[in-house]
Amino acid sequence: MIDLNLELESLYVAYFGRPADVGGLAYWVNVLNNNPTGYQDVSNAFATSPEYRDMYVGMSNSQIVNAVYQHLFSRDAEPGGLAFWTGHLDDHSLSIDNLVSTIVDAAHNEDGAVFLAKVAAANAFTAHLDLATEQLAYSVPSNTAIAIDYLAAIKDEASGDLALDGAHIDAAIATFTPWSVTGAAAVHVVGVPAAHAEHA
Repeated sequence: MIDLNLELESLYVAYFGRPADVGGLAYWVNVLNNNPTGYQDVSNAFATSPEYRDMYVGMSNSQIVNAVYQHLFSRDAEPGGLAFWTGHLDDHSLSIDNLVSTIVDAAHNEDGAVFLAKVAAANAFTAHLDLATEQLAYSVPSNTAIAIDYLAAIKDEASGDLALDGAHIDAAIATFTPWSVTGAAAVHVVGVPAAHAEHA
């Protein structure tokens, strides 16, 4: 049986480099429960979201490829891979909308293992956002950045195992700056249509 949480966490990691927010994960799980063939629709929604596109504003195509490799595998692209994927962006055979999913599909060996470790850690991280105050705080960009850095530290099996440790996750969450009315303008649930966002 397919674990929808893990399937969706893989998209959050691939497109945003972070664990899912609780509200967003619940929303997309509901979408897939009602439309089991809608995985590509979810992927398309992520790929065209402001959060995804804003990551690459002002970057050259080679910088975009390296940024994607960092999100997925915690490393820069090797020269051959950098030239290959940059070439596809240059000739428009790939766009930033489908670059991430294509690189994930091509991943194998160590890269594939690192990506799966990130997905597992992201799933555990989201599960540890079990208090309403933590869920609100996670939607503050500076706290989202903490979660991105948390996954970015996964580079191999050992760091992947450490990232799964509940106490380690809770320690990261404990560093969140509390959500406040002052920060409300910056709060958003990315990947979820505005009408369904809890904290838009």
